[in-house]
Amino acid sequence: MQESFTGNQRPPARTTATLDSEDEEEEDDEPDFRYLQALALVRSRQYAAAAKMLAAPAEEGYAAASYLLGDMYMDGLGLERDVCKAFTLYRSAADQDHEDGLLMASYCYIQGLGTNRSWEMGLTLAARAASLHGNPSAQMVLGRSYEHGNGVGVDLMRALYYYCEAAEQGESEAMFCLAKFYERGKGNSTPDLSLALEWYKRAAKAGHPLAPAHCVAMNIQVHRDQNGILNRIGASIGRKLASGKPGPHTTGKGMGGVGSLPGDMSHARGD
Repeated sequence: MQESFTGNQRPPARTTATLDSEDEEEEDDEPDFRYLQALALVRSRQYAAAAKMLAAPAEEGYAAASYLLGDMYMDGLGLERDVCKAFTLYRSAADQDHEDGLLMASYCYIQGLGTNRSWEMGLTLAARAASLHGNPSAQMVLGRSYEHGNGVGVDLMRALYYYCEAAEQGESEAMFCLAKFYERGKGNSTPDLSLALEWYKRAAKAGHPLAPAHCVAMNIQVHRDQNGILNRIGASIGRKLASGKPGPHTTGKGMGGVGSLPGDMSHARGD
């Protein structure tokens, strides 16, 4: 017979097993728990199952789930490829300042994938990813835009700033761009071949495919310039010595600079 509980009567105490079971059910319903399960399925390439598990937390506005499901729509993993749905999900994640969501929504706006092309919106989201998260890919988007005038006016100083920010985080393409800036004297700076060579070397070490060849060419150029400077200095000194004019190590008393010797050292020369 079913008991009824009225008034101040307490319901029967729940057993530990019942509590554990309810906790597990609540945990299973948590968006982050479902996201982590879906992530594990993606890593094991069970894409269809992962997409099904991501649907609910993405619908609830869980940013990480929205971003991951957006990636799956974009790449057609376990789902039919749909760039419009991918963009919508990326934008949902971006609206919550999710780092990768900001970056991918920016990419969609710039490329016109799943939405109307808009450099203004794309760069706005890239700037947010750069400022909030220091994302080097977003910094590269901004650097290239300011260098080439894509969606904004050309501003080489700002381009240089964003390249420096990305390069300091190990972005090889930013290192390569910095090397070209210093080589050509862009960004309100004079050419500095030694500094350009240093950045080409760093880019090569970071794995940039074009940097090694530039290292070789720049190394030759730097040594050629250094040798040219030394040759010019040597020629200048030689002309001064030949004309009897004072040089940096003479006192003006002829080519030998006898007057520069301390004391009477003529006997040391066999005079």
